[in-house]
Amino acid sequence: MSFISTAPERFTYFDLQLGHPHWTGSKVLDFGGNKGALLSTARIEPRNYWCLDLSRDAIEQGKREYPQAHWIFYNRYNFAFNPRGIPGLPLPLDDEKFDFILAYSVFTHTSRAEMLELVEVLGNRLVSNGTLAFTFIDPHCVLPEDYSPLLQGRTQRTNLRLRLEKMRALNPGLSVDAMLREAESAEWCTLVNGCDLYVDHEQIKAYSPEQKLAYDTFYSARSMKRLFPEATVAACPENYNPGGGQMQHCCILRKHSGGPMQTAIA
Repeated sequence: MSFISTAPERFTYFDLQLGHPHWTGSKVLDFGGNKGALLSTARIEPRNYWCLDLSRDAIEQGKREYPQAHWIFYNRYNFAFNPRGIPGLPLPLDDEKFDFILAYSVFTHTSRAEMLELVEVLGNRLVSNGTLAFTFIDPHCVLPEDYSPLLQGRTQRTNLRLRLEKMRALNPGLSVDAMLREAESAEWCTLVNGCDLYVDHEQIKAYSPEQKLAYDTFYSARSMKRLFPEATVAACPENYNPGGGQMQHCCILRKHSGGPMQTAIA
């Protein structure tokens, strides 16, 4: 069975980050939305909701739960979630345009190059004055002292440490402190299979399909702002609980009336 998320609803996160916009009547694309966690609060109308995801099983479940919404299986390659998919597969959206395109924890699992490509493609799917908002994980973001038992007693309570401590629980021999030192000044980094760390580059070694278990990409807030100079980069809202996972920042890009959305600086 392909991946079906058990994460809590994600609407509240984007509603807070975007300043409680007017959702009624707005067309929304949930890019990588799995089974439709954005719909559970009933603030987005199912008939105005499109979900694109790599998991055929999640798409089928979404169809059963919200038959009025639009569900599209996107058979694009992804290292961990669809290793036998088609690399670079174009978006299967015909000519649809959206008021909001939202992506929670999508580019946290793709290469940097793919993120830059897809952000530009998605930006072209916005109406004038439309908004694209996607999350990213800052490896250096400091978490509250009581955020997780895995961080208790640690002087460095960052997103990256939390992820590595979770991996060390499965692999006691993991050199967490050495990996944290390696990534100490990283602009961005990728953690493959929870144990192979690549800092400020993505020339990863070859893995067979059976070895492709996890691919986690982290960006500092500074590096994300450098990539998208006109974006608003916001930390995770203080009153939002991501359910024990890493706290995710948000990159918000708006397509101004009469002109294209800004593109990234590679």
